[in-house]
Amino acid sequence: MKKVVDVALPLSSLDTYLYSIPKNISLEIGHLVLVPFKNRKLAGYVVDFKQKVPEGIMLKDVEAILEPMPLFSSEILELCKWASSYYHYPLGKVIKNILPPGHRKIPIKDRPKMEQWAVLKEFPQNFKKIGIKGEAILKRLNQHKELRLSQLKDITPNPKAVVKRLEEKGLVTIEKRRIWRDTWGKVIYLSPSLPHLDKYQLAAVTTLTQSLYARCFRAFLLHGATYSAKTEIYFHTITEALKLNLTSLVLVPEIALITEMEGIFRRHFGDKLAVFHSELSKGVIFDVWERIRQGRVKVILGARSAIFAPLKNIGVIIVDEEQDDSYKQEKGIRYHARDLALVRAQKSHCLLILSSFTPSLTSFYHALSGKYYYLPLKAKIAKAHLPQVHILDMRKEALIKPYLSKFLLKRIKSHLAKKHQILLFLNRRGFASFILCPDCGYAFRCPNCAVGLTYHLKEKRLICHYCGYAIPAPAICPNCKGFNVKHLGLGTERLERELRSILPKAHIKRLDSDIAKKKKERLQVLKELYEGKIDILIGTQMIVGQHFPKIGLVGIILADISINIPDFLATERTFQILNQVAGEVRGEVIIQTYNSGHYALNFLKKGMLDFYFKEGALRKKLLYPPFSRLINLRFEGSRAEVVKECAHRMVDMAYDLKKQTKYQDIYILGPAEAPLFKLKGKHRWQLLLRAEKAKILHKFCKDLIDKIKCSSKVKFVIDVDPINIT
Repeated sequence: MKKVVDVALPLSSLDTYLYSIPKNISLEIGHLVLVPFKNRKLAGYVVDFKQKVPEGIMLKDVEAILEPMPLFSSEILELCKWASSYYHYPLGKVIKNILPPGHRKIPIKDRPKMEQWAVLKEFPQNFKKIGIKGEAILKRLNQHKELRLSQLKDITPNPKAVVKRLEEKGLVTIEKRRIWRDTWGKVIYLSPSLPHLDKYQLAAVTTLTQSLYARCFRAFLLHGATYSAKTEIYFHTITEALKLNLTSLVLVPEIALITEMEGIFRRHFGDKLAVFHSELSKGVIFDVWERIRQGRVKVILGARSAIFAPLKNIGVIIVDEEQDDSYKQEKGIRYHARDLALVRAQKSHCLLILSSFTPSLTSFYHALSGKYYYLPLKAKIAKAHLPQVHILDMRKEALIKPYLSKFLLKRIKSHLAKKHQILLFLNRRGFASFILCPDCGYAFRCPNCAVGLTYHLKEKRLICHYCGYAIPAPAICPNCKGFNVKHLGLGTERLERELRSILPKAHIKRLDSDIAKKKKERLQVLKELYEGKIDILIGTQMIVGQHFPKIGLVGIILADISINIPDFLATERTFQILNQVAGEVRGEVIIQTYNSGHYALNFLKKGMLDFYFKEGALRKKLLYPPFSRLINLRFEGSRAEVVKECAHRMVDMAYDLKKQTKYQDIYILGPAEAPLFKLKGKHRWQLLLRAEKAKILHKFCKDLIDKIKCSSKVKFVIDVDPINIT
């Protein structure tokens, strides 16, 4: 008999806590229970059982079960335990974060929704004393046997009263049934049937299907797949999984990218499909989770949090655009959904497909080393770089504006004359990068963050893109009281406005995060684009991964923006983004740059495989991932000196710990102020740990954090495998 239970509490401690089980309570893994903790009572999660009470310890009792059904399975618990250990994050908090809001405190309107039904028991021989409305309801029920009460409102505005009288006569029964709220948002279009597979796609599907039928773990890197090519492969693989009565999980990095794929999946998988992402209401998320848990869903299309969905009997997990940074969670537990997909696939003994037109260097390295099976779509890779790629050196080009060459404008006009659509890519939203007073040099900066404020014309405000701080756009310099305030730099909003003045007859729209966060506006832009109503689309990284079949020209306005970010991943990200923006285009690509000699740009013509080998050689020389592993330890607080002191105390302990023989291969970098040394009012310092082997790095990190005692005024953040060290 189980006597002791291990409970994970949503506290900062990495420990779990033992409690005794009273005779009147029967527990299972996943139960939410109420337990005493110090001088308060907390809700916690059952994660293990012990047969004996440890000697010399008096355990407190579990007081109550808060949810009658377990909230998660043993399989999900194992994934949470792995995440807790690998990311050095408390298990109780991991579980709390992955559960839908319906299993926490939520408004009544977001809880399970019920609706009343009228069910016919007996159809009478005559209708005496039933009334005209009652007779009409009975005759309709005789046709349909059961109907929602809301379906009877055309007979009477208050059908419940009439049906209640019929129930009292024994003619009908009223039943409460649960409504599953709709997970499907508005889609741009319902995709037509997918075209036939070419020989390369067919070979890929055959390989994947064979692994699917083997029912064992295998990880594939599907390389070179454009939007249409990969979607066909996903569809055929999932169809085969359904034939085996297996479920499928498809992860997409951005919510905006789900919309188009949803159209294809909805047509082919119908109510077997559920969409899962944070843009849904709390009530819908709760319902989706319950439908998945009850086995009503066979295919999930979702963002990164869907990796924790309670799917059973998984046949295939697909990570679309696996290189995308959006898979990394930057708050709470800083997990990477791609890495958790690998772990879940291993534990579920299922097929894993990592797909990308431009894979991450890490995934490409794993494919070359044999950790993943490499599955290139050779024809797609060969055709990926079209001959009409122009790299323009803006230092030598004739310019109409500092950001617009005469050559690009000429090609824009040429394609407009041919009725081609045009995509202009600028990875910076807003109207102007900053506002400056040239008389005294005063620049408007965010008081909470170490960054300048961006001017947004539509709102006529200066906005911080990190913390949201905003002020009205000034006409007078607050420093010298001068009136010569200048808008400098370039953003998508400014580019849109100035192109409208140059090309007044063109229908121009933009798609950036300012637009994307407004769901209806985002969908409307995409709908108009697919219908051919937009001539020129201006976009930021939000457009990467979208399918634009009618685009004839892609113009990269300023390729230098992402190259010059102080991050070892900057060059790789630039190469991937530019490749993806250009990847679907049948026409020409024009890249404007002030650094035309940079190898990331030159390899756009030479080929992506050459880039991976060049970048890989540089990373290996500098001992950066994938040839090492990193953990970033960050300290944040409102008092700069306290944060600095805590960071220096940590590095002293790190060097003391490194003196042990087993830790000689650990590299300690820092401490130093973060490149963004102040963010949202918090001063930031960081310490980077590096080692070639993950196991020794994690052991060092665990031993180090066991020793550190930071001030309560300093927030300590552990970021394993960081993708952003700014």
